[in-house]
Amino acid sequence: KDPNYVKAIEQFFGVDKVFNQESNYWCGPEAKQANKLYPLKTKFASILKLEHLNAMDTRFYKEAVSCWDDDVAEYSFPKASADTFAPQNNIKITGDAY
Repeated sequence: KDPNYVKAIEQFFGVDKVFNQESNYWCGPEAKQANKLYPLKTKFASILKLEHLNAMDTRFYKEAVSCWDDDVAEYSFPKASADTFAPQNNIKITGDAY
């Protein structure tokens, strides 16, 4: 709901500016035809995981904005780097991700 928050999170992760822009790629005739030919099959566990991650993001946002009361929120998240996150045994970061 707060475009400044979205921008700060995108900058933290180094996401391209156009990533979170509205688009109608789900509504065009090509997309409708592709969805008809190859419908998305999503595991219920994947949906639950996405709901959980979304709830975590919502909680994080609420905590972040609660610090400012009625003031204008200023987000100053540091930019992420390769050593920002704990390493995972089964995941290797390659390329210029950061």
